[in-house]
Amino acid sequence: HVDAVRAGDELAAVVEALPAQRELSVGIVDGRNVWRTDLDRALERLRPALERRAGRLWIAPSCSLLHVPLGLADETVAGLLARL
Repeated sequence: HVDAVRAGDELAAVVEALPAQRELSVGIVDGRNVWRTDLDRALERLRPALERRAGRLWIAPSCSLLHVPLGLADETVAGLLARL
């Protein structure tokens, strides 16, 4: 597993070094951040690995999602301000 959020510059080297028969897990969703992932930016970061790995690529969070909200429906500005 490679944390492409915190160590994105290492992804290309891992893709090159990993044998073709091995799967690669890439953490592209930031588990330390409560904000939504920019999916277009994440795809651009993954594109070179996806092209080289030919289907042997797993998409994952960068770490545990323990602190990420389950949904945004209950996250209102008023609700957030009330917690401060």
